[in-house]
Amino acid sequence: MPYSAWKKNGAVDLNTTTMDVDATGLVTIDSSDANGIKIGTNSAAKPVTIGHTTSEVTVGDNLTVTGNLTVSGTTTTVNSTTVSIADPIFEIGESGSDDNLDRGIKMKYNSGGAKTAFMGLDDSDGKFAFIPNASENSNTFSGTAGILKAALEGNADTATAWETARDLSLTGQATGTISSVDGTSNVSGAVTLDNNSVTGKVLTGLTSPSASSVLATDTIVEGFGKLQSQVNGLAGGLRFMGSWDADTNSPVLSSGGGEAANGTTTSTTANKLVDSSASFTSTVTVGDQVVNQVDGQTALVSNVDSDTTLSLDADLIKPISWTKSILSSRSSKISESILSIFVLNSLMFITFILGLIYFTK
Repeated sequence: MPYSAWKKNGAVDLNTTTMDVDATGLVTIDSSDANGIKIGTNSAAKPVTIGHTTSEVTVGDNLTVTGNLTVSGTTTTVNSTTVSIADPIFEIGESGSDDNLDRGIKMKYNSGGAKTAFMGLDDSDGKFAFIPNASENSNTFSGTAGILKAALEGNADTATAWETARDLSLTGQATGTISSVDGTSNVSGAVTLDNNSVTGKVLTGLTSPSASSVLATDTIVEGFGKLQSQVNGLAGGLRFMGSWDADTNSPVLSSGGGEAANGTTTSTTANKLVDSSASFTSTVTVGDQVVNQVDGQTALVSNVDSDTTLSLDADLIKPISWTKSILSSRSSKISESILSIFVLNSLMFITFILGLIYFTK
């Protein structure tokens, strides 16, 4: 092929359909102009290819890309001291299919030998992981989880121990100390209740329900209320004026009892009880005891004069406004059965009080 060598100083404009520069040595394109060298086309959307499919291209100086940069290859290696990325979101991985690969950052370092650390999403359990000494197998990482140094917020699902053991102390109405609590095991300790705080408690909300049995489901206040109602219900049949010898049953206690009548006097007469609204002939008998409910003085009925008047063996009734209560001769001597109930309920009440004090302490 014939050729000729030529040299020209100045501008060179080559306008040809195809131009092929083929050389057996180094081809150098150089310019001393401040605008440098431009390789490209004057028409839009025309590709420019540098390099061959089997060759390597080296940029010997700074490289500025004013458009988008797409790198299609198996491996991209950046050997830079500093990498600065202005984009606030760094996107990695593909989501088109489940590839069972981890997502994150692989960090190489040397600490007594070459090591690899991994921080990112563990695809096997969907949790964020930090492994300071990780093993890698085809973009999946395994190893012992590391410790994060950070100020964390929220609640931990699991924890094995407190970092520093603490002493738990109670003050006020209850005192006590449990030492060296770190959360690794159950703890127990003694608690002392202040006696004044216990004995000085008031029964706020105490009610007076109908007399009934105390149940295990009752509160302490409810139990007290039921016991009080039981005691109140026994009071009318347990009134005994005098003394009783339990060894000899003297005076003899017989069945029966209760108030024969009660009311308020309507007039005053010496050694008489007058109540215009009473029915003494059907409720009172000779020998019944009359009790002045104001001062506790007593007298016996010596005669039932009429429905409204009784004769007494003592001058008992004075001011007309005083009230009286008449106990039958049967009820003035408490029956053995009622006395047994009273003693039993008294013991139950005392036992309940002692149990409450013990329980409260």
